[in-house]
Amino acid sequence: MKQAIFLLFALIFFGAASCKKESNYGGLNGTWQLVEIYDKSDNKTFIPPASSGNDPALTLSSGKFSGHTLVNSISGGTYSVKPGDLVIFNSYTATSVSEDMWGSMLFTMLNACSLSSSAPCGASTYIVTAGTLEIDTPLRYTFKFVRS
Repeated sequence: MKQAIFLLFALIFFGAASCKKESNYGGLNGTWQLVEIYDKSDNKTFIPPASSGNDPALTLSSGKFSGHTLVNSISGGTYSVKPGDLVIFNSYTATSVSEDMWGSMLFTMLNACSLSSSAPCGASTYIVTAGTLEIDTPLRYTFKFVRS
């Protein structure tokens, strides 16, 4: 009987620990495909053109990220999540082929903290709902991704 109770407590503890790890990242873990960019400065919405299967995307995994634009690869990135559904993208490595409009806007999102004129930098807010991720930067863009 004592062994059964111990086993039950161990399962509850490990189950709670694994849930807590995911909750630290606010449901951000996964691969996210860029589907829309809203420009707050002129109230325009942009939808990336259909491509040959290389749509801009980010893969987020417990504080690390990688991804690609239509022409560049992104690797070795880190991000942090702060209370209040805030996310800050930190350092990353990227190839350096000239970007199109979509890639330039995506890199603006990734660099929002370093481009911010306030200190500490203005973090981006995020909302995850029903397979959709929306990231609102303190700069001019709001990004919408879908889980792929």
